Amino acid sequence: MKKLFYSMITVFFAFVCNANATPVELEYDVTAIGGGSYQYDFTLTLTNTDASWVSGQGWGWIIFGDHAFATPDVLTAWSGISVDAPYTGFTTSNGGHNGPTLSSALTYFIPNVVGDSLQWSGISNALVTQGLLWSSIAVTGGATIIIFDNAVYKASVVPEPAPLALLGFGLLGLGLARGRRR
Repeated sequence: MKKLFYSMITVFFAFVCNANATPVELEYDVTAIGGGSYQYDFTLTLTNTDASWVSGQGWGWIIFGDHAFATPDVLTAWSGISVDAPYTGFTTSNGGHNGPTLSSALTYFIPNVVGDSLQWSGISNALVTQGLLWSSIAVTGGATIIIFDNAVYKASVVPEPAPLALLGFGLLGLGLARGRRR
C-alpha cells in the first residue's frame, strides 16, 4: 500500500512539474533606491527544462510587467534603462497585456547553448515581488510562443538567527529525551 501511495505521488508531481515547463525562464530582482523608486534587474535564461529547445529557436517581442493580481502593465514610468544586445532598449507602451516590451518583433533572443541569457534593467515607481508575468509573442526557428508565464522573483537570502536557535533547542531536546530513555 505504501509503495502504491508513493508511486501515485511521484506521478502526480511529474505531471504538475511538466505542465509549467518552458525552455526559457525569466528571473528578476528588485532593489529600493529611494524616493519611491525601485530598480528591476531581469535575466532571461535558456534552461530547456522541457527539452523542447533546438538550435536556432528564438523569442522576440518580450513583454514583462504584466501582473497576475492587478491590471496589466503595472510597471510604468521607466527610466535608467539598460539592456544587452541585440536589443537597444524597450518601450513602455500599454495595451491589452502590453507592459514594457523589449524593442521590436524583428529582434530576437536566439541563444546558442543552454545557460545563455539576456539581461536588462530599469527603474520603476511600482513594487512587484510576486505575481509578475511575462510573455514572448514573437518567435523564430520553430520556438513556442509564451503567453503569461510566471517570472521568478529572486529574493535575497538573509540568514536569520531565530531558526538556528530553534534548531539548537530542538537538538538539545532530542538529546535530553534520549538521555531519559537510558
